[in-house]
Amino acid sequence: MLAQMEAYWAALPRAGTVPRRADVDPRGVEQLLANAVILERVAPGVARFRIAGGHLTDLAGMEVRGMPVTALFAASSRPDMGAALTDLFDRPAIVQARLTGEPGRFARAVRGQMLLLPLCLENGEVSRAMGAVITDATAGSDPQKLTLSDLTIRPLSPAGYSAEPEAAGAFAEETKPLTGSPPRLRIVHSAD
Repeated sequence: MLAQMEAYWAALPRAGTVPRRADVDPRGVEQLLANAVILERVAPGVARFRIAGGHLTDLAGMEVRGMPVTALFAASSRPDMGAALTDLFDRPAIVQARLTGEPGRFARAVRGQMLLLPLCLENGEVSRAMGAVITDATAGSDPQKLTLSDLTIRPLSPAGYSAEPEAAGAFAEETKPLTGSPPRLRIVHSAD
């Protein structure tokens, strides 16, 4: 499901290296709406939920719209989440991580993944992000505080979007950015 979200984002028209928030159409990710999020940058390392699907409400045990993203995370993961948000908006970069919940008194810990993709406003400022949080939590389960693991930051190159993670170490292969404009999706109706 995260690959589907990233493919939709990659196909959006670009303003430089980042798609515009105005071009995001919820119908393009209709199957992911329960897991989808739109974030707004508030300050360096701080973002809040502008839109959050029902799955996040179930995960947190309350409505999360308007809350800071770090409110979902355990205290030990908040500095890493803040640093990831800084990279997401300042570089800009794609953020992906594995998530683990802290088990409740009567419930097992949930497991999941998160993907955050940068978006810009009409003025070119990268201050929004779209993405998804997918876990194995079920409706009515105990609220969970999440911890981050396997945090991956994939900076966008000035030449365009690349699906490859940031190379690290002496033996890493050189990544090549995609060239040309990204493919565009169009909605096909059965009456066409």
